[in-house]
Amino acid sequence: MHTPECQRQLANSVQLITAIKGREKRFAPGNMTKNCELLQQNLTDMVKAREPMDRCLTGREKDDAIGQLDASIKDMKAFYAGSCQP
Repeated sequence: MHTPECQRQLANSVQLITAIKGREKRFAPGNMTKNCELLQQNLTDMVKAREPMDRCLTGREKDDAIGQLDASIKDMKAFYAGSCQP
C-alpha cells in the first residue's frame, strides 16, 4: 500500500511521462534546434518522474519501471551529448 504522499507523487510522475509522450509527436525531421529543446525538456521531466518511482514503488513494479526509465534516460543523454551540445 502506497502512502498518500507517494500516491500523489506517483500520479505526478504519470503526468510527467504523459507530457513526454505528447512532446514526442512534436519532433520535426531536420529541425535539431527544436528537437534538442524538446529532448532537454523530456529528459528533465523523466528525471523528475524517476525519483518518486524509485522511492515509492517496490518489487517487480519498481524494477520494471526504474529499468525502463534508466534505459531511456541513458539513451536520451547519449543522443543529446552527440547531437545537441554546442
